[in-house]
Amino acid sequence: EGTENWKFVNDIAVNGNVVYAATSEGLFKYENNTLTALNETATNGVEVTSNGRVLAVIEKEVYLFKEDGSSVVLTTDEAGQLPKSDTYKIIAASPSDANYMYVSYLSKNNAGTGNIYMTTDQGETWTVAYTATDLYNIYGERGILDNAIAVYPNNPRKLLIGGQNLWVMRDEFGEGIFRMECISDGNGTQISQSGGAFFYNYKYVHSGIQAIAFNPNDVNEFFVGTEGGVFKGSYSSNGYLYEGVN
Repeated sequence: EGTENWKFVNDIAVNGNVVYAATSEGLFKYENNTLTALNETATNGVEVTSNGRVLAVIEKEVYLFKEDGSSVVLTTDEAGQLPKSDTYKIIAASPSDANYMYVSYLSKNNAGTGNIYMTTDQGETWTVAYTATDLYNIYGERGILDNAIAVYPNNPRKLLIGGQNLWVMRDEFGEGIFRMECISDGNGTQISQSGGAFFYNYKYVHSGIQAIAFNPNDVNEFFVGTEGGVFKGSYSSNGYLYEGVN
């Protein structure tokens, strides 16, 4: 009835018939027509692991909610754990292996690129997968708004990362050495339209990436939500190709 009942939804994750919503008023679980508050503090992101655990960014801390409903704060000052930081964080969980989760930090000014951390044991220990460097400024100056991470459905050590442009981060040999590669260009232009689809130079994806979703039936096809519309990406022997779909 009143404005006090409104909640800004920052992120949503779905696990079967269960929906999790990260909102300005907390983390909520919707199941069997029942809404339950898991936490009543502003929540920026939520992900569900393949075994049903819930990873969430609550204020500036990263939480893991276990199957029994208990939770643990993953950001601590202990060695081998996620470091405590007042910067913004983006999370992702592997759809194929519950052991793998990723947390990307923004830099100290809450905009640019910080370290990307990973766990291979469901959050028990963490290591740096990518060390921040001026060579690769993924998020630019709009990281709080333009950010997205999606782990490949068939490879827990390969991710798509969106900031100003689209990047792929992968560990080719499973040795913990990740390679970062920019796979889109936000400076392209439309070159044709056919059947309702807009075609651009092959690497063009509008700058400002805010969402990434894989086609559940084809790991080589994905969709990217940007400040300039939705783009479909595909991977083949010719590399990554894109077309505008909205």
